[in-house]
Amino acid sequence: MNYEEKMNYNNHKTMADLIDEKILTEKNGKRVKKLCKYSLYGFLALLAVDFISFIVVLLTIGLPM
Repeated sequence: MNYEEKMNYNNHKTMADLIDEKILTEKNGKRVKKLCKYSLYGFLALLAVDFISFIVVLLTIGLPM
């Protein structure tokens, strides 16, 4: 099989291939959205803990001068 035949063979996709690509793309998109959402929640939780600990230090020690 020469180069042109390989290119023509690769350009022709069956309907099943197109459907599989679409399904996999949608699943990957949902996974990425879910990962971003949980990453944001984790970052916000870390930020909240940091802010609360800062307030506690301010209340116990006071403002540094």
